Formats: sequence, structure tokens, C-alpha cells
Amino acid sequence: MKAYVEMGSSALSYAGLFSVPFIGRKLSSRDIVVAGYMLTGICYILLAIMGYGNLWVVGILIAIGGLPNAGMSAAKRVLLADSTDYIEWKSYKKYGVAQRNEGMVFAFSTMVSRIADLWKELLVNGGLALIGYQSAQKVGDQMVEAVQTPETLHGIFLLVVIPGIIGNLIPGIIMMFDNFTGKRKEKIMAELEVIRAEAKAKLEAENV
Repeated sequence: MKAYVEMGSSALSYAGLFSVPFIGRKLSSRDIVVAGYMLTGICYILLAIMGYGNLWVVGILIAIGGLPNAGMSAAKRVLLADSTDYIEWKSYKKYGVAQRNEGMVFAFSTMVSRIADLWKELLVNGGLALIGYQSAQKVGDQMVEAVQTPETLHGIFLLVVIPGIIGNLIPGIIMMFDNFTGKRKEKIMAELEVIRAEAKAKLEAENV
């Protein structure tokens, strides 16, 4: 079952990635990320409502929840590039000097991602200990899987569902407040082109 879910989730994820160029004509990178978070969050909400009695339903919902993953990853990289443009424009408006900080932006993104991964590991291990999860035991030369109690199984389900809901809906709502998109982004980028042209002309004049 696990293998089927992973295969389905991966296939849908790549299908979502291939659809990005087409969806991108209608939606901004921010909108793609928001839609992805919301779709996955809704899948986990449905999973919480339906429970884990039917493993096929669980598998299908988790697979659909993985649909936007690859597309969101591509859109997030575009948003990182947009951040450098915004910082360049904002630094000129505030300090009179257009300063790009690609290295800082991508380094900060990598650091945040690693910190998030660390917290995931800590929370998962803490959660499993809290619900009384029993790991496999070595008996002689063989590993014997422990039998989990109904309470532990329900706890595992909650460890999957609750972070899935909170970890998708909250970032999705936060991303809605990103206003570097649409007409405002077009206006800022037009101003940035003028700023760059003026800086280039000034540099060329100084080198004459």
C-alpha cells in the first residue's frame, strides 16, 4: 500500500510540475504556491474527517495532496528570485543605492529549510514517544515488528493529519499577504529597469 501511495504521489507531483508552464500563464508564482498549500491542506482535512478505516481513501488523499509539491517547489524558486528584485528596488527607494543580495536570499532560504527539517525530526520523534509508539525489537537474528495499541495507531494518524493541516493552511494564508505580484510587481519592475539603466549609464560615463 505504501509503495502504491508513493508511486501515485510522485506521478501526480511530476504531472503538477509539467503543468506549471501552462498554469503560470494564468496564475502568478504566489498564487501557485497558495493554491498548492490549500489543496494539500484540504486533503488532510478530508482525511481527518474520513479517518483511516479505508486505506485506499487514505492513500488517494495523500497522493492528491502530493500533486502540487513539484510545481510549488518551482514556483518558490521564482519567488526567491523575485525577492532579490524587490530588495534591489527597496534598497534604492530607502537608501538611494540599488543593492542585490542573491547570495543572502538563497543562503537564508537554505538555512530556514534545514532548521525546518530539524524541527520536523524532533517533533516526529517527540510525538512518537508521547503516543507510546513501540519500535521493532531484535530477537536473535531477526527484527520483530511491535504490535501497536489502538490508541497508538490513532496517535500516529493524528501525527500525520494535524501537522498536514496546520503546516499547509497557515503558510497558504500567510502567502496571500505577499503583494509583490500582479500590477504592483509590473510597476516595480518597470521602475527597476529605469534604475538599472540609469546606473549603467552613470557607470559608463565614469569610465569614459
